Amino acid sequence: MVLRTLTTMFVLALVIVAALAGTTAEPVRASCAITPSLSRVLVTAPIVFVGKVIETRDHALTAVVQVQEVWRGKQVPKTAIVANNSPEDFRLFRKGIIYLFIPEGVSRRSPYQDNACSATRPYSRALARYRPGNAHRP
Repeated sequence: MVLRTLTTMFVLALVIVAALAGTTAEPVRASCAITPSLSRVLVTAPIVFVGKVIETRDHALTAVVQVQEVWRGKQVPKTAIVANNSPEDFRLFRKGIIYLFIPEGVSRRSPYQDNACSATRPYSRALARYRPGNAHRP
């Protein structure tokens, strides 16, 4: 009987420890919602451009971008600022990397707002197939 009581107490203690192990004092980070396909985003976003990060600021949360080609938008400057707009879902930019920028929000002027949940991504040859026929220099 004593062994059975000790076993029951041990199992109960394990259940309590397991339940408490998943809790933390840290806040839960928001995750990105499901985003539409890239082909859809490219025709609905107000601004889309290809550019090379020539400088980073604010611990790589902000990028100074030399715009190489504009896919959507009319008044994209030759040099643009892209800044993170989310403290939870932030993107770190890397100097020297060429990105396809698809900033979030309604800003149609630099500084553009972006974060890890946007469709912005490092540019690759595979993305060239999405290049519109009316792409132009800034």
